[in-house]
Amino acid sequence: MFLISFMLAAGIGGWIYMHLMRTSGNNVRSSLTAAGIVALLVFLVVFFLLGSLLPS
Repeated sequence: MFLISFMLAAGIGGWIYMHLMRTSGNNVRSSLTAAGIVALLVFLVVFFLLGSLLPS
């Protein structure tokens, strides 16, 4: 459950980072901040959804 959530969050965070770097003109600070926030939210949502859907 943790590994699946982490890998999905890392992939989506990386995609968001690359997309923002292309569109913002290489603004590293804002791209990292936004990608980190999105990755954290994705991790939490997926972790709790998998925790509630999968039997323990």
